[in-house]
Amino acid sequence: MLLYGKAVICISVTKSTPDTIGYVNNDKSVDVVSAWSPPFDDFDEQKPTRKSKKKMFTATALVLVFVFTTFYANIGVYFNSKISDTTQIDEPTRQEVLQGIKDADLYVLDTSNILTHIHAHLAIIVQGRSVTIPVIGVDMRTLTAAPIHTHDTSGTLHIETDSTNSYAPNALDFIRLWNKGEDNLCLIFARDAKCKVTVSINNRPGVLTDAFEDGDRMVVRVSLPDKPVYV
Repeated sequence: MLLYGKAVICISVTKSTPDTIGYVNNDKSVDVVSAWSPPFDDFDEQKPTRKSKKKMFTATALVLVFVFTTFYANIGVYFNSKISDTTQIDEPTRQEVLQGIKDADLYVLDTSNILTHIHAHLAIIVQGRSVTIPVIGVDMRTLTAAPIHTHDTSGTLHIETDSTNSYAPNALDFIRLWNKGEDNLCLIFARDAKCKVTVSINNRPGVLTDAFEDGDRMVVRVSLPDKPVYV
C-alpha cells in the first residue's frame, strides 16, 4: 500500500518473508527497502509459558522447604543435646547401693520375687526451697536394689517387699539410705543442730516413721528461725 505523504510502512504477515518498507517521494517515485523481522517462532521460544512458570515456582518452593527443614532440624538436634547434657542423671553403682543398704540397716531386695510394690511421693523443703532427691538405692544395670528407692529425680519413692522380707521401709529409712546412715535432718539439710522439722502426709500432720500407703504424698519442711525463708 502506497500513499502520498511522508511514508507508509507495510508489514508482512508471513513468518519468513521480510518486512517491506516503501517511502513515497513528492515526485511520486518510490524508494523500497526491506527490513528483516525475526520469525514468530523465535518470539514464542523466548516467552515463558504458564507451564514453565509453574515448574519454576514449584522447584523454588521445594528448595526453600528443604533449606528451612534442614536448618530447623539441626537447631532442634543442637538444643536437644544441650538439654540432655544438663539433665543427665547420675545413677549409683552396685557397690554404692550395697553400701547404702548396709548403712541404713536394710536388706537387698530380691527383684525376682517381688511381693508388694507401691509408690509414694516425697518432697523436702529447706527454708522455702525444694531439695532435689537423686536416684538412690538402685542399680538398674545389675537390678541391685534396696526395698525403698528412686528411679529418677521426681521424688517418687518405690517401696517394695519380697517373699522373704515383709518389712516395708519408711521415709526415715530412705533418709538413712541416702545419707550414709545419718537421719538428723537439721545436720543433713540445714547444717545446724537447731532447726525445726515438720512432716505432713496428704496435708495431715505426720512423722517420718509413718508407714506409706500407695499414692501417699509426704512433705518434709526444714526451717531455721533465725534465717530468711525463700519463697
